[in-house]
Amino acid sequence: MRDTFTAEGNRPQSETFPDLLWAAAEELSRQFDRENGGFGTAPKFPPAHELLFLLEYARRTEDSGALEMAEITLTKMARGDIFDREGGGFFRYSACGDWQSPYPEKALSDNALLSCAYLEAYAQTGRPLFGETARRTLDYALRRLRLPGGGFACTHAAGSLWRDEAVLTAWNAMMISALVKADRVLGEEKYLRAAQEAHQFLKTRLTKPDGRLWLRWRDEEPDIDGQLDDYAFYCLALIGLYEAEFAPEYLQEAVGLADRMAELDWEKAPSDGWAAALALGRLARLTGLERFRRLADGQLAWLAEEIRDCPAAHCSALLAILEAACPGRELVCVSADRVPQWLASAGENYRLAVLAKTPEYSQALADLSPRTAGYPIPEAGQRYYFGACDAVETLAELREMMRERELVAQ
Repeated sequence: MRDTFTAEGNRPQSETFPDLLWAAAEELSRQFDRENGGFGTAPKFPPAHELLFLLEYARRTEDSGALEMAEITLTKMARGDIFDREGGGFFRYSACGDWQSPYPEKALSDNALLSCAYLEAYAQTGRPLFGETARRTLDYALRRLRLPGGGFACTHAAGSLWRDEAVLTAWNAMMISALVKADRVLGEEKYLRAAQEAHQFLKTRLTKPDGRLWLRWRDEEPDIDGQLDDYAFYCLALIGLYEAEFAPEYLQEAVGLADRMAELDWEKAPSDGWAAALALGRLARLTGLERFRRLADGQLAWLAEEIRDCPAAHCSALLAILEAACPGRELVCVSADRVPQWLASAGENYRLAVLAKTPEYSQALADLSPRTAGYPIPEAGQRYYFGACDAVETLAELREMMRERELVAQ
């Protein structure tokens, strides 16, 4: 069905995406277990990707039904035995449909993705249960899964200090993204520090001198060449770190990884293409570089074709499609001194692609995102630009501009 996409740049036609998103939301509604939350019957696995899709769909489309499904599921899981109320964190799956009788093992990837879901639900609803569950899940990971040096073990079995000490690049990158989101949503700096330490572990132990990645670290040695998901999730983590700290070295590292990722044989790893599309799309928005836009569009076209018959079974791919269909706005903050502390959380809350230009980072940022060279640094304070529009200088003016632009868009 590639004829549904335009030939130029292999760019998917925008009308294809809303149909896929709506069809997935409708199918999930039909499958939804309204009594216990989740989808399907026992054994029941935490539906992390479905939850992340429903929450993003609800945020971007104001679909109350999608948010309700996510809220019910997150509440039932947090109150079920699948969540370790003593030690924190989620077990891998439940033998029962009501989230009881859990399998006594926890995986880093599950807890990273579920933390993101609870953080997003907390950001949208303000319900303390969601914020506290996210906090206890991340604190469990810091306490039981973090190894000396800052990396995270991939699994933990009940009764052990910590059951697989292998450090997987992709799973650690997922946890970095969760920790960064916690810093932006909860405002607790300890999570950002942990993300920085995990990044250093990946950079020094799982990155080769030429910039290519290893897949894992085990017995004090790296082994196995990195695969598509390693590059994609690490790139997403670096983008998250940039949007939390606005230090261009994170963006520079992400650009290098994306260029390495483009050299891989993507046909051998089709299930990981959604993360690659998401990373490339976000990087294209931040840098304005056409090579990343072309790669993202090509992968989105492929994903749309692959999932068209049953989109609800591919909620991870829908996350990339949703962001392309409902993109956030680009914002450039130009500051005479330092970046305001609220900027990272504003980017999170309003789904902005934020660049921050200061005298210290002016040239480095221009090298990575050439369009920023045209924004002059003020003599004092900050200015904020949406594209080429007139600048505003305060948070209140910024919010008003965003509100007006939303009204125009509607």
